[in-house]
Order: sequence, then C-alpha cells, then structure tokens
Amino acid sequence: MALWSTNEVKVDVASYMHYVRGLKKVGKSTLFKELIKKIGNGNMNKGLLISLGDEDGYKALNGLVVAKAPTWSEFIEIVDELVENPKENEFTFIALDTVDELFQIATEEVFRLHKKKYNEVCESLNSALKGYGAGRAKVKELVREQVARLKGSYGLFCIGHTKLRDVNEKGMAEAYQQLTTSLPFDFDSVIADKADIIATISIDKDVIDVEEVNGKKVGSLGGITRWIHFRDDNFNVDCGARFADIVDKVELSADNYLGAIEDAIKSASGKSETEILEKKEIEVKEREVIAEQKAEESKGVDSIENAKLAEIVKTKFPKADAETKAKVKEILTTNDIKLGSPEDAITSELQKAVDLLAD
Repeated sequence: MALWSTNEVKVDVASYMHYVRGLKKVGKSTLFKELIKKIGNGNMNKGLLISLGDEDGYKALNGLVVAKAPTWSEFIEIVDELVENPKENEFTFIALDTVDELFQIATEEVFRLHKKKYNEVCESLNSALKGYGAGRAKVKELVREQVARLKGSYGLFCIGHTKLRDVNEKGMAEAYQQLTTSLPFDFDSVIADKADIIATISIDKDVIDVEEVNGKKVGSLGGITRWIHFRDDNFNVDCGARFADIVDKVELSADNYLGAIEDAIKSASGKSETEILEKKEIEVKEREVIAEQKAEESKGVDSIENAKLAEIVKTKFPKADAETKAKVKEILTTNDIKLGSPEDAITSELQKAVDLLAD
C-alpha cells in the first residue's frame, strides 16, 4: 500500500474548521445564524449552536437551533448524541459558543475530578491534580478530545472573544498592540492550531466634526464599520487562513464571509464552478461516511475491554457515594449491562460508568 498520496483542496466551506473571534456583542453568533440561513437556503436545521457555560448570545436570534450546555456533563451529553446518532439530525455546521466558556466548564470539570480523586476542594487550576501543570494539561485534553469527536462529521464554527494585548517581540525596541484572543494562549492554541480559518472581527469608528476644546480634540461618532480580518501583515489583528489568496478583510456579513472563503477555495483548487459543485456533493457524502464510522465506533463492543471495565465497576462501586451509585445504576440499567457477563455491552457506555467512579 502506498504511504503517500496527492492532496486535493476541499471545496465545501463545511470541510474546514472556522474560528471566529471578536468583542462581546459584535455579531459573532449572528454571523453563524446568517451563515446557516445562507448555506441551508433558509433551512435553519442545517446548523446547531451549542451555548456553553454562561453564554447566552442566542437569545435574540429567532429561528436558530440551540442546545444549552451550562456544565461539562451536559456538553458531553450533546456531543454523544451528535456523534452516536448523526442520522437523527440535518446539521452541516456545529457552533461552539463560546470557546472561552468551553474552557471554563472544562476547568470546572477538572476541579470535580480533583475533588473526587483526592477528596479535597481544589483552590486553583495550577494546583489541580497535584500541580506541575497537570490541571491545565487535563483541561486541554478534555477540550481537544471533544473537538476531535465532532471534527470530520460536521463543519465546526468556533466562537471566541478578543481583547487588546501588548506584544513584546525579541529584537523590537517597543511593544505594539494586537487584537487577539482573550484566552490564555495555551488554551487558545487548542482551537487555533486545528482551525483552518481564524477570522477576527474589528470595529472602525468614524469620528466627524472634530474640533479643539480646551486643548483637546473632540468630535461626534458618525458611524461604525465592522470588519472580518483573514490576514494582517502588520500583525495589529491576530488572524490567519490556510489559503494563500484569501482577501485581507471584508465588511462583516455572512455573504462577505462566505464569498471571501469561496473565492480563496476556488483559487487554491483551480477548479471551475461546475467542478466545485460536483466536488461539494462528494465531500458531503464523505462527511456522512465519516459520521457513520464514528457512530459505529462509539457504539462498538470490545468484549476484552468490557471484562476489564466491569471489574473496575465492581471494585469501585461499593465505595462510591449515593449520587454516583444512582448514576452508575442508571447507565447499567438503560443499556442492559450485566457486570457478571458484560461481553455484549456497548463499551463506551460501560466506560461512562467507570468514568463516574474515577478516583
């Protein structure tokens, strides 16, 4: 079997992972809604926005399909449903709104795991799981795993917040300001390193009727323009894309966002409009195949692994608290798992019971 192949540029926007960042209430969630409306030709069932943690940017977006995940366990429940039952939905894109909140609920999950294992309240992420970076590493692992589960079966549209930071580069006498992620950089890289398009929204304010008053220049706000940046050679805006010929920036709208990406894809692929349409259909079917494969894997039965997991459950169950025991019993009952003969059990479900009993 050949160990290499010739790469062919994908042409469907949902074949790429998108990471859109901007200030609060600048229009990130609205961009996703309008994107779904456009690619679905009005069918809003083509997209799902997962509202994470305390985020509620969907409230004024009529018609948007939303799933709320204020906690990590609720997020996992949603991802499980999406991965295990892909034929039960029409979703082309899944939005994570926001990744800032995703890392927050993952951090809270690490605190829960710490308390369960060491029977003590964790004071900070730095001290979680006995420190030495273990807590931060676990947060990144949790997020990375769930992104990987969704990626490939669905197009991913990750939403994040921005802030201005002072950047000090080696060899430069002075720092400069950059509009970039509000997340710690190691957390942000979990998303950014996998994203094919990192688009950052900025706001230009048009000040008019400027005059000098008491030695200061004052004016009126004549209007604002919201921009989506894909490239910035001056590094004032942190953004980027895998496409060499993508436009630097466009005014914020779903039409402009899609247009910029589709133009870049056309240039990179070298295909005609007819060829692109044909290739899109192929990529949609490829995602469906991947989704079906992941669903089968998630529902897979591994009799050898089941035997090991069943022993862990039998050993740890008596020591668990009442709430945990109730949750474990629910999993076993719902999936008809018999610890004495677990050979035919769905391995992922038995694993959930083990995870609940984690030290």
